[in-house]
Amino acid sequence: MVILAPLGAEITTGLGLNHSQMRGELGAWQRVYIGSAIPLGILSDRVGVRRGLIIAFTMIIIFVILRAKAEIYWSLFMAMAVLGSGGPLVSVGEPKTIGLWFKRRTRSMVMGIYMTSPILGFMAKLSLN
Repeated sequence: MVILAPLGAEITTGLGLNHSQMRGELGAWQRVYIGSAIPLGILSDRVGVRRGLIIAFTMIIIFVILRAKAEIYWSLFMAMAVLGSGGPLVSVGEPKTIGLWFKRRTRSMVMGIYMTSPILGFMAKLSLN
């Protein structure tokens, strides 16, 4: 979800997008995420954490494949929408998994690592890019 911003100029040129279309691409996953968060949270409760995360990671793999094959605005938009539909399952499933796997004493440390890791990874990616 964060790789498009630093590569925005190359993607815009490569797909022949204007700036408005690129903004639409960058915001596509959030719009789908917001709309699907509650229903997918309910689905995660019904199918269980493990199956919910398997579905989520499958959606993310599909997103990566679709994003790599995107050649026009709508194909990239649909790829980003797939990412947005897998995101709520990850957002619900990972903290639930931490709650199930770790004892009360270590849970706060693990949640701290879980919450700070994406930020540190994003900073490292931008620094190396």
